[in-house]
Amino acid sequence: MIDARHRRPRVAPQLVSGPALGIADAGVSSLGNFAVGVMAARTLDLPAFGTWSLALLLALVSTGLWRAGFSETLVLGHAADDPGPRRDAARRAVGAALDRAVRWGAAVAAIGAVVVWAGARDVRSALLVGVVLILVLPCLVTQDVLRSVAYAVGRPAAALANSAAWTVALLTGLVVLSLASVPAGPAGLLLLWGGTAGVGALAGSIATGTPVRPGGGARWLREHAGSARSLATDFALTQTSAEASMILVGVVAGAEATGLLRLGQLPLTPVIVLTNGLVAAVQPALVRRVAEGRGRSEIARSAWFLGLGSGAVALVLGVAVMVLPVSWVSLIVGDGWPRARGLVPLLSLYLGLGALAACLGICLRSFGQVSDQVRARILLVPVTLVLVVLGAYLGGAGGAATALSASLVCTTLVWAWLIAAPRGTAP
Repeated sequence: MIDARHRRPRVAPQLVSGPALGIADAGVSSLGNFAVGVMAARTLDLPAFGTWSLALLLALVSTGLWRAGFSETLVLGHAADDPGPRRDAARRAVGAALDRAVRWGAAVAAIGAVVVWAGARDVRSALLVGVVLILVLPCLVTQDVLRSVAYAVGRPAAALANSAAWTVALLTGLVVLSLASVPAGPAGLLLLWGGTAGVGALAGSIATGTPVRPGGGARWLREHAGSARSLATDFALTQTSAEASMILVGVVAGAEATGLLRLGQLPLTPVIVLTNGLVAAVQPALVRRVAEGRGRSEIARSAWFLGLGSGAVALVLGVAVMVLPVSWVSLIVGDGWPRARGLVPLLSLYLGLGALAACLGICLRSFGQVSDQVRARILLVPVTLVLVVLGAYLGGAGGAATALSASLVCTTLVWAWLIAAPRGTAP
């Protein structure tokens, strides 16, 4: 057998062709997200669409916290294990995540209700969103962790089956809702979107052979205390400087500004698909390559290749969207498009930088430098928050988009420096 450490460094073909199923999985998942976003844009007025955007963001941020504590600890800690221990870890991760989702759902709902009220100033909408979050969080968390299980055990086709089942169920619900002409409102659309995730979770459980039995949440977090704490902190800081900044925009500039930003991102959804697919599929592959003893420069070069390619795709797509006639895009995303169109150049730059930063970020994680990322974000977050608040206050949605892009330039430069000059801390 040839020692992996003595192989000629190169960009691994698997890191170019391997993510194909991951991108397909993310594409299928984003198809459902895009469809519900389009329905929201076409059936809700702009303030209500802003409320929907805040509610969706809250659900995504909440699910992301669980992903950091359970899914990513599974991938980083067990993706390179032997099959038996890896399957056992996957089973325990799913049960632990569901256990915590049920136990902490009310706290998440209370926070969500306060955030929606701050942005929309509508008590009824805030309470409805809070109740829906309690109901859908277990479905969202279980579906998401089972998707990560599929990648951790090397079965991306199972992740695709999971996402496909959710998307089919969601699209079916949207069609029924449309035919029945039922005014769902922000909370109703959130319930449909999050509730149908349970169908995906069922498919994911069957496809990976992983039973879903809640329990062991405290034990899992105790066993993975170091990595879970670092990953959750990193995620919280990431969201504060990126997605959760949208909440600040809603609070400072109003829900309408948040709605414009989300509306401007809808035609750029393929970039988000590409980024999510790469991160999901490439992270466990990088972990295995580090465990095999592959060279740091080889792995870093692969991350740069994928990140720069994704960033270029974002910029090209942004140009293509700007070239399209306003009336064509308005047919898809609604009458608010003429006001959101001017944000596309900034948003395509923002998403492109996000893709590059994401690829460099998972490279650092595979090297065991999560703690380095956390320390760096502690310095970056205050700068980002000040920029976003000032941008939203002075320039509304456009100012906020400019601030978010500037913050990602800083993040990308710091990740590049950490890769080039490693500090070597464990997650």
